[in-house]
Amino acid sequence: MAVVAAVVAVQKHEGPGATLLGIAALVLAAAAFIADRKGERAGNTAVVDSADRLADQVGRSWSVEASKRGLNQPPLEVSWIPADGALSQSWSYLQTLARAGCGWQSFPQAAAGPQALTGAGGQLRQTWEQVPTRRLVVLGEPGSGKTMLLVGLVLDLLKRRKTEGGPVPLLIPLTSFDPGKHSLDGWLEKGIIRDYPWLKSRMASGASLARALLDAGMIIPILDGLDEIHVSRRAEAIRAINMTVPAGRGLILSCRKTEFRHAIRPTPGQLVHLEAATAIELRPLQPDTVAGYLTATAGSLGDARWTPVIAALTAVPAPPAAQALSTPLMASLARTIYNPRSGESAVGLPNPADLCDTTVFPTRTAVEEYLFDGFIPLPIGPTPTIGIGGPPIRPPLIWSSSPATSNTACTPPASPGGSSSAPYHALSGLSWADPHLGSWPGSRLAPHSGSCLAL
Repeated sequence: MAVVAAVVAVQKHEGPGATLLGIAALVLAAAAFIADRKGERAGNTAVVDSADRLADQVGRSWSVEASKRGLNQPPLEVSWIPADGALSQSWSYLQTLARAGCGWQSFPQAAAGPQALTGAGGQLRQTWEQVPTRRLVVLGEPGSGKTMLLVGLVLDLLKRRKTEGGPVPLLIPLTSFDPGKHSLDGWLEKGIIRDYPWLKSRMASGASLARALLDAGMIIPILDGLDEIHVSRRAEAIRAINMTVPAGRGLILSCRKTEFRHAIRPTPGQLVHLEAATAIELRPLQPDTVAGYLTATAGSLGDARWTPVIAALTAVPAPPAAQALSTPLMASLARTIYNPRSGESAVGLPNPADLCDTTVFPTRTAVEEYLFDGFIPLPIGPTPTIGIGGPPIRPPLIWSSSPATSNTACTPPASPGGSSSAPYHALSGLSWADPHLGSWPGSRLAPHSGSCLAL
């Protein structure tokens, strides 16, 4: 605009003095324009370079943690199906947005309908890419494997990014987000800077590098645990996500199914959908999957010790033990408690057949509580913070997207209005996000190299 104004000035004035003055103005305006363009290019380069550096750090941290917690070993394969249509916006609406919505774009991988969103194991990235708007809600019951899948998604997206470039996925626990006190935008920026302090550096515009990455769409927010937010704030949190994440930006959100159903219908007649998103629901583990997982590390006496439990897995109706072992968390706990460590004999270990005694364990809850009691260690030394209604656990950080600085989801509910299954809160994410697990004497998991609680 300055260049155009200078040209107009030259045309309007006559005489040599006016002409020289106009030429000088034109030169100055052109110089300013060139400087602005150079500054803009430098800013863009800084954002891209920062994204590359952040991706390297996130990838290294999660790769080390995944290896430490055994996620590189064959895991329990969690599967999913499209969720109830009432929990999502219509597929045709998502297609219309992607095709013609302002700020949106169409992706060639997008599926023709939600029935394509069936998957298992390491296919979550492909499922996410099949959503026309690339906004996905992952629903599952406590211990069903939500966080495990999201960690795998982060690593998968980072692997693809090495060849294709693009945004950096960040796994962000929502435990401390209070939409009544925080703007989501500011909370995300502060959290990123807390985990990666070098991103507090300022651009020429005055914005932090973290803010520049968010504004440029170079972060894929993977928001873990809407149900961790106080029940009265969940609908407001969904509104905050809708208002903060611009059109055309992808995201992933996880939540328990019942809590999500209530969150999008906070009052009778009110509906608060996550804008442009569809949902999938994690399924219970298949009996043969659980059986193979339990016997894989059972030792020479393994098949015989687990035979009653394996028979119970296919019984109709399902007994309490089979119901409990249908989630990755409970199957992981059972394998950790009843199977020998590497080089250890199974002689003298607890007998897993005891789980089938319905006089001792008449309900699924009784089995789950027993498995928790068999795993949760008693701390020696200073007593950690006590989770609300739950066992002793370490104090949570505000939030962290880095496994090196966070216990991720190993936290108590944010408040009494948070989700109520306290033991699940105490262990959620434990397999990959609790670097101090080995310092808890008495835990059968502590000496394991590569034990994995699949949550």
